[in-house]
Amino acid sequence: MNVPNFTTQLANSLGDPTNATYSSTLLQTAMVIAVGSYGRWRKLERQFGTGHIYEAVTAGASTVLIAGGPWVVGQEISVMDSYSGVETFTVNAIAAGTPLTNWIGVPTLVTISGIFANNHAAGIFVNQTNAGLTLVAGQSNYFLANDFSAFENRSWDIANGSRAWVKRQESFYDGAYRMSDLLSGVGEGQSQTFGGISTGNGYAGVPNATGITNIPQNASTGTAYDILAGNPPQLVINPVPQSSAFLQFNYYGEHLPETVPDADVDAVIDAATAVAVAAIAQGYGGITDAQIGEDKFMYSVTMKTLVSIADEAMKRFDVKIRKRPFMITG
Repeated sequence: MNVPNFTTQLANSLGDPTNATYSSTLLQTAMVIAVGSYGRWRKLERQFGTGHIYEAVTAGASTVLIAGGPWVVGQEISVMDSYSGVETFTVNAIAAGTPLTNWIGVPTLVTISGIFANNHAAGIFVNQTNAGLTLVAGQSNYFLANDFSAFENRSWDIANGSRAWVKRQESFYDGAYRMSDLLSGVGEGQSQTFGGISTGNGYAGVPNATGITNIPQNASTGTAYDILAGNPPQLVINPVPQSSAFLQFNYYGEHLPETVPDADVDAVIDAATAVAVAAIAQGYGGITDAQIGEDKFMYSVTMKTLVSIADEAMKRFDVKIRKRPFMITG
């Protein structure tokens, strides 16, 4: 989505185009919180080893903040800008990036082998040549992207050998499984019955599965893939890989404001409206309204009205995002 347009639309929807009541700082805070709420229900899917520019860069710069990754020194990256063209460089160095104030996301500071010939806006896609995860014999721990949330199960299962082939047709069950993957806390090797790892007969509840084909060791031994939380998180493979492999897969990361689809901007505005209005309402919490001519005081009606407006805005967000059906049949 276009961030300046978003904040303008949000201010207009609040009836405050001049920011007399809702400051630009509050609107930005509301946008960031709303994008986070949106990302909880509509995940950002990335290919492992790719990302987006975190903060706009100008021509002549030799560094860039990028979300996603992870980024590897010596690897080539390409900034895929459809407006100013593709620019390709070698990664000379990486370091922890400083997040923007009152923003969202944890970027990596990448030093490139040259300087940018063109300006590039935040949200522009960055591709890494041969993006993927290289497994090394004898190494069990691997860094993941800073914004890693979870594996996209279909591509990950194919990459690590848990799923041996892909059907050329789709059934209702396949679709239900894929859509429910986003909400499921059940991991690889388990099912609705929690039957554990299969050694060749497939997994109950997992379509097309044929059992573990263990890339790190052999086809007859199950492999555990665990995630250690941190900055960045790490993938731990047990048993330790006994041979090298190259895995290409997708994962779910964190949305930037620029990566929210335009089709969902109205829903994010609803969530941001709720945040902004609730923030103003809190200021009325201890204020009383005096009634002229009577010794009667009551807590501000304004607060109650604002709370009601915030509740209605979140209901609209729920209908558009949280309660929107994953599948429609008929």
